[in-house]
Amino acid sequence: MSTAEPRPPIPFQDWWRSAFAGDYLERYAHRDDADADRLVAALGPLLAGAPGPVADVGCGAGRHLVRLRAAGIPAVGLDYSADLLRAGQGPRCRADMRSPPFAGGLGAALFLFTAFGYFDDAGNLACLRAWTRRLAPGGRLVLDLPDPAALVLPPDGGRLLADGSAVHEARRWDGRRVEKAITLVRPDGTRLERFESVRLYGREAWPLVAWAAGCGCDLAGHPDRGRLLLVLRPLT
Repeated sequence: MSTAEPRPPIPFQDWWRSAFAGDYLERYAHRDDADADRLVAALGPLLAGAPGPVADVGCGAGRHLVRLRAAGIPAVGLDYSADLLRAGQGPRCRADMRSPPFAGGLGAALFLFTAFGYFDDAGNLACLRAWTRRLAPGGRLVLDLPDPAALVLPPDGGRLLADGSAVHEARRWDGRRVEKAITLVRPDGTRLERFESVRLYGREAWPLVAWAAGCGCDLAGHPDRGRLLLVLRPLT
């Protein structure tokens, strides 16, 4: 297994363009169905009475999407990654999350499994505002995110995937962004480098962030420790 330190190949502003290629599903295969089941169960009360269909923003291969629909929630997914959309299930479309391809009337927009914070502060706020404008009266934004106050980064290290590929991951947290540099080495020696960078906002910052997006903010109970479940509702 290679122990070379991976280096970020691209600036953080553009990391999401390549980080969610087909190998993403291999690298995150340990995120099993059980955690998706727990989260969707927790979302049920938050989505009860939603005045329209639900958008699963950054849906990836649809792990949460299929469970939402199985629970009777009319949900559609959106993702930028063509690879993940091809690999997935459920009704989905391809788009940049900052430009929602919906005219309006959504009962809720969901950002699950840390599907928010990909951009700089201005870009993140623009994303929230764009989705707020697509909500029906009584609609809401729901965000599932790490809690910075409880953040514990695993040590840098490596692991083997089922096909024998070696993965090395190095993480850092600067108090604003949590970043991960990944090197994937295939059995034939082929190397892939990926980079992830997510802006995290603490629970004390969220009322101001929500207000700037034209929303109020409530904190709901998350089924997993160390994570936040936030509900943003338009103020008008």
